[in-house]
Amino acid sequence: MALPQHFHFISTIEGGCLCSNDHEFNQISKSIRAHGWGRNLDFEFQKNLRSKYNTSDFRDLYTFYFPGYNLRSTELNAFLGMMQMTILDEYCSKRSILFNKYREELLNFWCQESSNDFISSFAYATLVENPDEVWIHLKNKNIESRPLIAGSIGQQPFWKEYNGRSTSLKYAEQIHLYGIYLPVNADIDESDVHRICTEFKKVAKPYNFK
Repeated sequence: MALPQHFHFISTIEGGCLCSNDHEFNQISKSIRAHGWGRNLDFEFQKNLRSKYNTSDFRDLYTFYFPGYNLRSTELNAFLGMMQMTILDEYCSKRSILFNKYREELLNFWCQESSNDFISSFAYATLVENPDEVWIHLKNKNIESRPLIAGSIGQQPFWKEYNGRSTSLKYAEQIHLYGIYLPVNADIDESDVHRICTEFKKVAKPYNFK
């Protein structure tokens, strides 16, 4: 049976959330989420925007104060997210246990560091000299893996087209060339991690940041 691929902690089908204790940042984010207009912003913040740009009551509904998108969620998405908040602590704790198990098993491989003892990541990131070879081997063992996020944007085709050439970003390029994600989710346990690590170490060659 294939080990399930990592997924983000909870799912609302699509979408996510942004949290900050900076009031101005929160207000601007709300505006950017909804086209860039001033609706749904706190009264005083919206009042200051209208005053700054001399916006009349008539114009206010369709005045765009920031470059924005249409990223508003739906009631269904919100309902699913709220329901899953009840299991979030459990999921985070389990992911933290699995993260530490990976770190224990892969001592010779690069691991993210944090001043926080509690690390609950959506996948286990590490670096290897031969990510393609590792990916093929794991796939043949029904274990999923992925490149480490997007690697270096400076090496992506769209950027080369837009910029006319690639852009050298030292550390991002190392992630691009050597980064690999191993599965972490609430449906696997420490025995699964042990099996993943056993297969991983059969072919993986450690790489460290330079």
